[in-house]
Amino acid sequence: MRVPLPALLVHVSRFSKRSRPAAALRRRAIALLGAVCLVTTVAAVTAPAAPADSASPVVVTAAPSAFGPVLFTAGGRALYLRSFDATTGPALPLQSTCTATCAVAWPPLLAPGANGPFAASAGVNAGALGTVQRSDGTFQVTYFGHPLYEFIRDASMPAGAVSGENVAAFNAFWHLDTRQGIPAPGAANVILENSPVGTVLAATVANGHRSLYNLTFDLPTATTCTGPCTGIWPPLLTNRQAAAGPGVNRDGLGIITRPDGTRQVTYFGHPVYLFAFDLGAGAPSGLTNGEYLVDQFANGVWYLLAPNGSADPGPLPVASMTSAQGTVLAINPPSPFAFRPFAVYAFSADSATTSACAGTCARFWPPVLVAGNLTAAAGSGVSQAGLGTIPRPDGTFQVTYFGHPLYFFAFDQPGQTLGEGISAFGGTFKTVDPSGTPR
Repeated sequence: MRVPLPALLVHVSRFSKRSRPAAALRRRAIALLGAVCLVTTVAAVTAPAAPADSASPVVVTAAPSAFGPVLFTAGGRALYLRSFDATTGPALPLQSTCTATCAVAWPPLLAPGANGPFAASAGVNAGALGTVQRSDGTFQVTYFGHPLYEFIRDASMPAGAVSGENVAAFNAFWHLDTRQGIPAPGAANVILENSPVGTVLAATVANGHRSLYNLTFDLPTATTCTGPCTGIWPPLLTNRQAAAGPGVNRDGLGIITRPDGTRQVTYFGHPVYLFAFDLGAGAPSGLTNGEYLVDQFANGVWYLLAPNGSADPGPLPVASMTSAQGTVLAINPPSPFAFRPFAVYAFSADSATTSACAGTCARFWPPVLVAGNLTAAAGSGVSQAGLGTIPRPDGTFQVTYFGHPLYFFAFDQPGQTLGEGISAFGGTFKTVDPSGTPR
């Protein structure tokens, strides 16, 4: 099942000055989620119940586990975080979107009222406990602003079970919570999978494996996808050096520390992520819904990764669009979750066979890539004869049009040409007429 494009609008909290009001966009994302969660069969479908004795405090404690000390209820049930909740909190007005079947599989930890009461032990920070009101009027316990959940499978196991760790379901990656209020992942395991665009990187999860992506705007030593971005693009976290499966270059694996203190896996300097809409309940392994997603909120392009660490872009159609400059070349990103179209640009410092935009330049002006040395497909009004490719130093192939290597602009918006006429990195970027002439 495909989800309509507006799902990615949850990123907008960081860019509300350039697009629609953030609150309205978040409401659209929340409404969308109710329509897109893929449903799994759960043996007993019952709504979560409030605590029987409304005067009793909700106890949150900590205890050892295979993943280190993590949070538990007084009855020994592990407590989990849901990555998709980052789309509405904790820095934003908070709302849990795990309802209906999701709340059956992952029962929210409920409090008697908006103010608890709470009891904390074993090093749990009592001051970090709070609540958020759910759509049914109940109050869910939060810790450092993150809603807490149990896992239905743990309920059939002895106290202390942690079978929900590293599960991908309901458009989210689920992790145990710690006393510091951050996820407690185990050691990540990076493998290769066969995808529609070839062999690409994936991560083993508790219920299969999921494709991994990189963002062109990221730095080798730091992530730029934080806050609500991580709800759509959960980082692949680890508590030690990731394991390399067959065909994965062990020397290419690394770790960066994220702003929240968690550790994220990198591959040849690329921080790697999963995509929320590959993580539906019951979804099969190998989905690549985020491939070639031009993301105006994260300021870059998301790609799958080839075994050598380069982007694996797949095929690409080149189209045109009407803009303030007239009709110009544009790309309709292949991902079904991308907005479209995005203008593309030529760089005056380039030659017909060589791109002069690499390194930092390519971070702000991501080259338009295509799989291997395949020629991009021409859309209406675009000359197929004008399309070609040139190799780039990293082994990828960049699309050219009548001898002009093409680029996106990291800060562009769909249907706009905000990069038009910008001079930087030794040249000027211009939109391109369908005849092949830069504007």
